[in-house]
Amino acid sequence: METKNFMLSTYLLPFSHLSEQVRRANWWRWFFILGGGLSQFLWADKQALWAGEGLVAVNAIVTLLFMRFYRSLHKRDASEQQRALSHAFFWQVFIDFIIIAVGIHVTGGPLSPLPMLYILYISVLSVIFPLRPLLFLNTTAIVLYAGLMEAYLAGWLQPFPPPAVFNIVLPRTFARGLEFLTVSAMILDGIMVSGRSWQIHQSWAKAEAQGKFLDRLNEIVRLSLTQLDVHQLYQILVEHLMDVMEADGVCLTRWDAARQKTWRVAICGQACTECDPDVSREGEKTLLHSLREAGTLLAIEDILDTPYISPEVAKRYAARSVLGLPLSSYQEKQFWGGITIAYAQPRRFLPEEIQRAQQAADIVSLLISRAHLYNKTIERAELLRELSIRMTHMTSDLQHETLLPTIVETSRVLLKSQRAALFLRDSESDRLTCTYSVGLSDKYINAVNALFKEIPGSRLLQNRPYVLVPDIWDDEQTIPLRDLIREEGINAYAIFALASPTDMMGALTVYWDQAHAISSEEVSIGRLFAERAGAILHSATLYAQATEQSLTDPLTELPNRRALDQRLAAEMHRAFRYKNSFTLVMIDLDGFKSINDNFGHPIGDSVLQQVAHALTRSLRATDFVARYGGDEFALILPETNLQTAVSVAEKLRLALAACDLHLPRATQRYLSACMGLANFPHDTNVPDRLIEIADRRLYRAKRADSGKIVASDKSEEA
Repeated sequence: METKNFMLSTYLLPFSHLSEQVRRANWWRWFFILGGGLSQFLWADKQALWAGEGLVAVNAIVTLLFMRFYRSLHKRDASEQQRALSHAFFWQVFIDFIIIAVGIHVTGGPLSPLPMLYILYISVLSVIFPLRPLLFLNTTAIVLYAGLMEAYLAGWLQPFPPPAVFNIVLPRTFARGLEFLTVSAMILDGIMVSGRSWQIHQSWAKAEAQGKFLDRLNEIVRLSLTQLDVHQLYQILVEHLMDVMEADGVCLTRWDAARQKTWRVAICGQACTECDPDVSREGEKTLLHSLREAGTLLAIEDILDTPYISPEVAKRYAARSVLGLPLSSYQEKQFWGGITIAYAQPRRFLPEEIQRAQQAADIVSLLISRAHLYNKTIERAELLRELSIRMTHMTSDLQHETLLPTIVETSRVLLKSQRAALFLRDSESDRLTCTYSVGLSDKYINAVNALFKEIPGSRLLQNRPYVLVPDIWDDEQTIPLRDLIREEGINAYAIFALASPTDMMGALTVYWDQAHAISSEEVSIGRLFAERAGAILHSATLYAQATEQSLTDPLTELPNRRALDQRLAAEMHRAFRYKNSFTLVMIDLDGFKSINDNFGHPIGDSVLQQVAHALTRSLRATDFVARYGGDEFALILPETNLQTAVSVAEKLRLALAACDLHLPRATQRYLSACMGLANFPHDTNVPDRLIEIADRRLYRAKRADSGKIVASDKSEEA
């Protein structure tokens, strides 16, 4: 019997769906087994009772055996499970039909209600079996029922007596009519169910074909994502496309718009070997030219009879039917080339096939664009890596004096421009000012600065990351400066925003001497570099602020103890080098504690600020004054010996005494201070030792009297 091949060639349902339907069918079968056994026990007479109950028992045993077989299928290979399940269930249904026929015989023959089970059973099987097995089973049911009825009418068989409620004798003509009606109902049900089964399994067939197509397409994507070499990627794509589309050949062709030339980049299969798109005479139309003009998929069922390919070109094809798929770059959406899917024999392309070809073309376009973009990104990353290394090396100290020229010059080299300028935004006035430029005259810079004074820096780019002017004569934005730009020799420029993590810092501008069609790649590079430059500038600003704050006393705005140590080391180094001397003066205010105790710390802070102002005003520009701590101050007097330093200290004492402090409650008080001096190298050449000596002399002065100056370890006082 050809049932095995018959089932294998037509069964399309997935194993999970089939297994679920079989499980449900077996549970319903138990319902009918129990119902049949109960009905036999209640209604059948003694003659039919044992036969009916025996048939129910046989049905139960058969069901148990098949259910046990179904549970054992999980031990088999996945490839064998569906075939074994479909075959077993087919035979189980076949046995069920025989059992139903026997059941009709033992429950009254023509008067039995069991023929309705055939109709119900066939209806359920429409969602499980495809058309041919379903027709076979329906025919089996009709033959079994009709054969049984004919055997009764011919007198070959006598059915068991029907239940008492149906214990009537049917006329022969009525029995014949009942048979005709039942068979007609079974045939009609078979026709309706067959149509439904055909629709269901057609849908499954399309879904399975689409699933296989998507699996193959996913395999192409998986292999392509691991391939970094573009030429090898081309070959992988054509080889797998030929398998996906079940074609005889695939050819991938590239179009160069700049040179107006085509060439093959990859080919696979015999059907494309004779196709040579590189060679076409004037007036001849190739498939690639038609794809470029149409911009859409072309399905050519007969290559010798089509307006899309010239007859002379068609003769070079070994194929008879082709699908032409245009390819475009993913970002710019520009025509890049085409794919030729060739078939050796004439072929009629179905809508599903055309749709899949379009899906494949979209995936191929994306993969090729990704590969090109990846290679461009690698090149760009290499260039930026070099520049980053150079910038990092030159700006490792984050000093603006070094950083600004590096940013401007690097941007000019990166974008191959002749000039460049950096404009930074003043946070207080919100205006842009050129802080560094290359190749621009002072006249032009001053004019641009004057123009930017009237344009808030935050509105320069109007919430855009860049502004492009490929030709100044075609852009209205350049009208206010057009004459000046002409004198400068500029014909194109681009502005990129320098954004910090918190706000816009300024703008980086590059200029070309000729009209310049700024490419998307240049825009990407410019934006990336501007973002990096903005981040570095922001870090440099934060570093400068942090450095200044770490060296400044927040109350008096004088340098603090840390700044004093740095300046002391620097002065000592300079004194060693030039054989000079300098003097350190330590100052302590007299009676400052009483001011804090009587008037509070805010008043004390005000006094300290006045003292800082008086000291700064009384010293030279080269002198250094710092707040040492509390009410103590320190002075460094460069190139000053001890005798001169004593004169300066006396001058400072008089300046402090002249400060008229107006305190709360109409209290008036005058400042005085004690001072201790130490000279380098007269007293010591060690920085810490110098502070120690000056501090010791300061406390000697404080113990002596208010306003004293001590410049040596001897008992005399200044």
